[in-house]
Amino acid sequence: MRLDGEDPQAPPGLGITRMSVWTFEDFEPGAPVGEAIVALDHRRLDLWERLHGPADGLPSGLVLAAMMEAYIAAIQPRPKGNVHAGQTLAFSGRRPAPDAGLHFAFACRDKALKRDRRWVWFDFEAADAAGPVAAGTITAIWAA
Repeated sequence: MRLDGEDPQAPPGLGITRMSVWTFEDFEPGAPVGEAIVALDHRRLDLWERLHGPADGLPSGLVLAAMMEAYIAAIQPRPKGNVHAGQTLAFSGRRPAPDAGLHFAFACRDKALKRDRRWVWFDFEAADAAGPVAAGTITAIWAA
């Protein structure tokens, strides 16, 4: 990946840096590609409950939403036109506590060129201070 330095226009705390747009050729199977921390604070839980009603602890759907937010923050900069083609997600059975910082680590699992489309699979793990919360794979059709 080509790092050019900190992005002064990025929202603080996301760890986004200005880089040349990642291309299919930049990905190496097995290599880490990014990390992000998403705060699962009471503000997020309050917003969730406004939509879905009272929750007993942090709901799995909120962890899923955090995963997408982490993907957007960690896998940067993406070219315009990528397609989120699928995902798998497995929960550990333990929910993070409210106010937990959920750490997401992403790695390129594999990539393949099929019928002129650039497929990339990203594995991820999500954990808080007490241990694993979820893991899975995001499948993308990469635009460049």
